[in-house]
Amino acid sequence: HSRGPRARGHGGRLPQQHADGGRLEVSGGALPCHLRPVGLVLRVDRDCRAGGAGDAFAVSAMDKAIYIYQGLLRLEQDWGMSKTHPVYARPGHFTICPTVIQAGPTPWAIPEQAKLYYTAWYAPQEDEEDVKREITGYISLLCATDSWLREHPPHVDWMICWPPYNVDPDAPICQAVKCAYPQATG
Repeated sequence: HSRGPRARGHGGRLPQQHADGGRLEVSGGALPCHLRPVGLVLRVDRDCRAGGAGDAFAVSAMDKAIYIYQGLLRLEQDWGMSKTHPVYARPGHFTICPTVIQAGPTPWAIPEQAKLYYTAWYAPQEDEEDVKREITGYISLLCATDSWLREHPPHVDWMICWPPYNVDPDAPICQAVKCAYPQATG
């Protein structure tokens, strides 16, 4: 859980100072995950993408990955304006950042599997479980609008959590870092 002793600034996670001298007694959290949409290939010797039997014949996991990517991009754009914190004055700091897209298993057939890797960077005052629910809930809404994904939603694996912290700038640990920074950097 992201609100343990480390979040109170007892030194378990030291506040940092930016190289430009700016303060950083606050840090957003990070939630890396990957999504695994699946496709369907019944006849790899005669793949067809449009018309005919449609989803009963072949479904590209890459197409479904791109569909989810485009939807999460819209959610990220919303976050850019709605997720705020006083220390992070510039909009767009909190993101749902796509990092890797993979599909396959081969380059010559309709992909029957895909993986999308993301890192969700969220505001210090937010709870990890609430952020997970928001993202997975949005993915569920996306899937409800697609005939294949409605019946075959992607599996979401949350890998780890880098919990946020929000330490009082007057806390002893912050004052120690503030004093030590000029000495350490000359």
